[in-house]
Amino acid sequence: MPARANFLNQIKEAGDPIRNEGGLTEKARLVPDWPSAVEDAAATGRKEGMLFERVTASGPTYERLATIQSRFSFTRFEASAVVNKTPLAGQRA
Repeated sequence: MPARANFLNQIKEAGDPIRNEGGLTEKARLVPDWPSAVEDAAATGRKEGMLFERVTASGPTYERLATIQSRFSFTRFEASAVVNKTPLAGQRA
């Protein structure tokens, strides 16, 4: 399984559904540095329907998301941007 698919599966299993996952997958597939595509989608993907959301206030925590990202090749900036742009469902980031 490619690393980006493994990452997305771990994020979803932690309780962070991804809206327009197909669009995000396609965007990440097109570039060699897929973590930057994930960061860009978290920061600006809302206009394309791409959104990471925490299902409940108790999870996944920002620490849990950061732990998952640490297993992949995210820079500190990319990881921080994704975590900071993952609101509780129904809230705006």
